Amino acid sequence: MNRLIRGIGVRCTDGLARGRHAPVPPVLRGALPRHITPTASRDGDASSSSSSAVGLGADRRVEGTARGFSTAEAAPRQQQEQQVLVGTSPSALEMASQLPPTSPGHALSALQRFAATKRAPKGKRPPPFGPIRQSDFVALCESSKPGSFKDGKVVATALREFKRNSRFVLDTDGAESAVRGMLRSMTRNHPDGSGRAAGAIFVLDQVLDESTGLYFAIETRLVDEVLDVLHSALLEMQASGIDVRVGPAPEEGEEGGDAPSEEPADRHALIVRDALRTTLGVNDMLVRRKSRPERELKKRAKRKYLSHLQIGSGPYRTTLRLATKITLLVSDAKTARERIVEPFNLAWWTKFVDEEVLEMVSEAEGREEEERRAAEAALPQEEESDEADDEGEDADGDSQDNDDAETEQKS
Repeated sequence: MNRLIRGIGVRCTDGLARGRHAPVPPVLRGALPRHITPTASRDGDASSSSSSAVGLGADRRVEGTARGFSTAEAAPRQQQEQQVLVGTSPSALEMASQLPPTSPGHALSALQRFAATKRAPKGKRPPPFGPIRQSDFVALCESSKPGSFKDGKVVATALREFKRNSRFVLDTDGAESAVRGMLRSMTRNHPDGSGRAAGAIFVLDQVLDESTGLYFAIETRLVDEVLDVLHSALLEMQASGIDVRVGPAPEEGEEGGDAPSEEPADRHALIVRDALRTTLGVNDMLVRRKSRPERELKKRAKRKYLSHLQIGSGPYRTTLRLATKITLLVSDAKTARERIVEPFNLAWWTKFVDEEVLEMVSEAEGREEEERRAAEAALPQEEESDEADDEGEDADGDSQDNDDAETEQKS
């Protein structure tokens, strides 16, 4: 036994032997007496490692008596122990409930209670389960039920609340889960398509709201999907006999922005007006994000902006086509050219505008010009007919006056 101990490089605790400590193999860790601690041999590290290898191969009786397993079983067990040690701890949502969340409200309540929704005050202990994780937020969004307005609004509330937490930064996966969850919950299948349009408008409003953080993480392909849903819903409304035309949108510099001061009394008119407003706003937002606005910010604001920014892509060709189709459907060609085509064309990173978009706008301008000329040609005829009616009324009035005078003379 003493020879085996000398061979593997260990010494007694009486301090007689000298040398640096060397780790004891986990196989022999339980076989050594308590008063023996590992060390290197007098010859150095090389001799210690070689003697350890010789000792491990020379005698396996100590392994069998101490642990009851062979060296072939030692390596997998050691790997399992290391995996357990380096494994991540459960998140706040997992510790709050062993089951997946049944609704976004349930998940939001658990995260508000157990996770760090804000920084702990000085001198006070933070929440027990640390900051909010992206997996918890994705689980919250995926638990939203179809057609449940409450679930969609809870997801939007979670976006705003977690945005205020400086330790939670929304990434692209979380933004995609949020958009799909809100679109799933806020969409209702009305026969005229107005339910789908209202759901898409709600999602676009959250994208335009800076407090949600979707500006920094949403991908352009998701914006295209929402605009496609909005365009198809507007076509369904038009096929159902609903008027989807509104007046031209006000200029960007005018007071009131894109929304007129008067509220439409009709629900469908309100949906059409909001569809135009959100479409123009999302196009401006993507152009602004692609143009790198952080160059004009100061150091602190620039650092904060870049810390939240996950993706800086601008509008694609498909985005430009969808935005132009929606604008031409509900408004005029002038609005489409000034608010959709020109900002994209004047951006410093733009090479060219798609020919299909330019053709759509040109055709719309031609149709509007023809309608204007037809209206001007019909206007003189209406004025002439009105004048003829007025002359006839005057003649009838004069004859009636003459008849009255004759009756007075006879009397």
